[in-house]
This record gives sequence, structure tokens and C-alpha cells, in this order.
Amino acid sequence: MSDKSTSREQLIEERRNQILDAAARLFASKGYKGATIREIAREAGVAEGTIYNYFDSKHDLLISLPQRISWPLVSSFVKSARRRGPDTVADDEDQMVQLLQASMSSIQQHTDAVKVLLAYIPFMDEEIQTQFLEETTLFFTRIFDFEGFLQKRIEAGAFRPLNTAIAARAFVGMVLIFVLSQEILPGRKVLPMSDEEIAREIVQLFLYGAVARPEGGEG
Repeated sequence: MSDKSTSREQLIEERRNQILDAAARLFASKGYKGATIREIAREAGVAEGTIYNYFDSKHDLLISLPQRISWPLVSSFVKSARRRGPDTVADDEDQMVQLLQASMSSIQQHTDAVKVLLAYIPFMDEEIQTQFLEETTLFFTRIFDFEGFLQKRIEAGAFRPLNTAIAARAFVGMVLIFVLSQEILPGRKVLPMSDEEIAREIVQLFLYGAVARPEGGEG
């Protein structure tokens, strides 16, 4: 890929993010129904028609918010996984902890988007809820290929046989609920713990359960 092509892709991504961030702020302050495309364009500092170069509609903006939260994590995670695949369960643990810490940081940076999504999930019709599901839980499991990661570790003998679809979604669920309680609800005040400590405990619980392990053992 040429430098010119890469630069163009970066500019497109930056403009998309600029528009999504503006939409999240307005949806949070005025509500999804109260915010207009014209106001979002003004907030983003672009022409109204420019938005339609990146998004089909206001609904498309709403459904795209989960990607704004999670996409920054993808490149670093994939590069890390490709650079050195895990050899031991301890390597698995460290890689998953890094991913969770990055996830927490991203949610902290995009609380407006998270609040908007949480507020409108109950009022979405079935079709939109389905699209939303594909952009969140399935986005994580497919983009990060967490199911594929689990399957490879099963085949390597590192993990016991699992239903990888259930296990992948269970892991994402553990992460989302805990992080949302910490960042959106006043959980951080109630349970003032570092992101690293939280991430490590969640990963260890997922990998090893609550059963005591021998000192220095990998489960």
C-alpha cells in the first residue's frame, strides 16, 4: 500500500471519527431524536453534505458508535497477536490483560457514546437491536477473532474443549458489564481499583476460574 493511499485512509478515518464524536456529544445533550444532521455537521465543523459522504443517515451514525469505541483497539491488538502468538497460558493472560486495559481506556475516552447507546438500546426496534448486537458483541468476537483464538488454544492443548461461541461472548459480557459499572455508573468511587488490577482479575477468572492453583502453575 502506497504512502498516499495510507494517508488518504487515515484522513477518512479521522473525518469519520470527528463526525461520530460530534454526534455522540449532541445525542448525549439533546437526545437522539432532538439532534439533527445539520446540528451534528455544525458541531463537527463540516458541511452538512459532508456527513453523507461517510454515513447514510442519523440512524447510521447511532449504529456506528460502537465501532468508534472499539476500533482504536483493533490495530494494536491484531499487530500484537501477529507479532508473537502466545506460547503459554501466561502469555495468553498477559495479552488479554493488555486488551482489557485498552478497552477500559477507550470507554473512558468515549463516555458520551456509551451513554447514548445505553439510553437508546431499550427503545430500539428489533431490527436496529440486531444491528446493534452485530456492532458490539459480534464486532469484538469477529474482529479480534476471539473465537478463533480460543479454538487455536484448544487445538494446541492449552485450553480444555469449549463451546467457543459461548465462551467468547461470556468473556465480552464479563468485560462490558464490569467496565460499564466502573465508568458509567459510580463504580469507580465505590470500588477504587486500577484498570490493571481489574483487567488481571477478570482474565484470571476467565482462564482459571475460582479454583486454587498450585504456586507457579498455569492451571
